[in-house]
Amino acid sequence: MPISIDDFGSTNDENISLITIKLNSGFSASFSQYGAAIVRIICKDIKGEFSDVVQGYDSVEGYVNGGSCQGAVIGRFANRIANATIDIDNKKYQLNANCGKHLLHGGNVGFQNSIWEIESLGENFVEFSYLSQDMDAGFPGNLRVKVKYTVENDSVRIDYYAAADKKTAVNLTNHAYFNLSGKHDSQVNDNILQIDADMITIPDEMNVPTGEFKDVTETIFDFRKPRAIGENSYDHNFVLNGFKGLENKDIFKASSLYDPKSGRIMHCYTNKPGIQVYTANGLNEIGKGNVFMPSRSSICLETQYFPDSPNQKSFPYKYLDIGEEYSFTTIYKFEVGKDL
Repeated sequence: MPISIDDFGSTNDENISLITIKLNSGFSASFSQYGAAIVRIICKDIKGEFSDVVQGYDSVEGYVNGGSCQGAVIGRFANRIANATIDIDNKKYQLNANCGKHLLHGGNVGFQNSIWEIESLGENFVEFSYLSQDMDAGFPGNLRVKVKYTVENDSVRIDYYAAADKKTAVNLTNHAYFNLSGKHDSQVNDNILQIDADMITIPDEMNVPTGEFKDVTETIFDFRKPRAIGENSYDHNFVLNGFKGLENKDIFKASSLYDPKSGRIMHCYTNKPGIQVYTANGLNEIGKGNVFMPSRSSICLETQYFPDSPNQKSFPYKYLDIGEEYSFTTIYKFEVGKDL
């Protein structure tokens, strides 16, 4: 089970390493120090042919200059916070507003735009670490973050950990763009999607939750039974049925995705309460191999707390206090078949 460390280019006069872990099955995954990003996941199709199912770039330069957070760990708070403000113990914090008057993905310089340390390496894992300084993007507390990628059984497991020296808000996710066909210029409209969710959080015109929920029955959001994604554009938070409370860390299946052309299937497991489904509606970039990545050529399945959770009392959320550990897991499991 070889693990390799390669030069991925440099930024800000720092060399960036790319860590690749390959299994005996031929399945492999590559991770970058920049953004602690998933750069490649190479897996077989139903004919036994291998392709990369994650969009991205050929070197770190693309990740530095790209505008879509390809494959990266998002933080300090993934998704949106309304009016870029939070209230902790009756003290208001003004955050970095970078999406109109709101905060999106941690502000202008989130974790996705940062160089992470290689904390540890093993036969089938790499663990990255990052220190977010007190008042980074307006968030209180020095926050020490670790993200461990484990490659096993044709899957990529992501374990997120964080601890702080002040009570603070944290919400981590991974922003991988999946195209199971391996053809990164092709759209995913015919992909079959299943999500174990009876509700979504209702967004306003800026995609910030209103605090209310919508039953998915007889709507375009009902993926409880497998069906094609179609031509609808999604950037919505689904309320996962498998989530049983913040103290219950049991991992459950959140979603499954199937590409009928390649026969590739990806199951997503987690113990987080929500999954943001984004059909790459705004994607418009040149990616690996100088291939153009158009709108809707991939899908993101981002497990996380609900958007704007700190400001919504009806949402499952807990600030990270001193002496506590933020700890969640997500697994992307790959296989082949003729349907879900």
